[in-house]
Amino acid sequence: MSEIVVVADPAELARKVALRTASELALAIEERGFGFVALPGGSFARALFEELVELSLQWDKVEFFFTDECGVPPEHPASRYAAANLILLKNQRIGAHQLHRVEADHHDLEWAAERYAEEFPDDGFDVMLFELGVDGHIASLFPNSPAFDESERLLVPVEVEQKPKRRVTMTPAAIALARTTILYAQGRDKAAAVERALLGPLDPRACPAQLLRDGVWLIERGAAPRTSC
Repeated sequence: MSEIVVVADPAELARKVALRTASELALAIEERGFGFVALPGGSFARALFEELVELSLQWDKVEFFFTDECGVPPEHPASRYAAANLILLKNQRIGAHQLHRVEADHHDLEWAAERYAEEFPDDGFDVMLFELGVDGHIASLFPNSPAFDESERLLVPVEVEQKPKRRVTMTPAAIALARTTILYAQGRDKAAAVERALLGPLDPRACPAQLLRDGVWLIERGAAPRTSC
């Protein structure tokens, strides 16, 4: 069953997502001495990272991965890694070796996907973060993505309509292994996607965010569906 929290504004949304992420990681560290998180891309990631890095946590015991990556160099503005590297390393307890970069600038994205998947934690991620797209996409899992045809691979190359087109993304199989998933959404343009994902007929291929239907949903008031969840 979904856990749905509606917040007042984008600033509160960033704080709430960061706090819940830190809470899940603290639990993992308490249980086994270290934690694994898969970070999102998207326009809101920087605000989230700024909140996250200021929280008190045993950051030296956290390994950071990415739910997807664009086929660009690591310093490119569209790179998921670039934003995380710039902001998270402000915290002196986080070392560059803790940020696991997808080598998506490699000419062979099949190779990059396979290499990155080999680094994944054996038991899945403690927490995975996703920003909701207006079309219901998460990570680089867009509606009708061929990644839905993968039953075993955890990360695959894809080509999407949005630029940059060449990407790698986690598959539904990888998401299914996560202990906790957190989806966040802000803005009125996301309200229809939130409602479809939570209340519409179940068809994750058409609305990938439905893969997270039983996870944690943190929604800014403007994106909240009009129909009760």
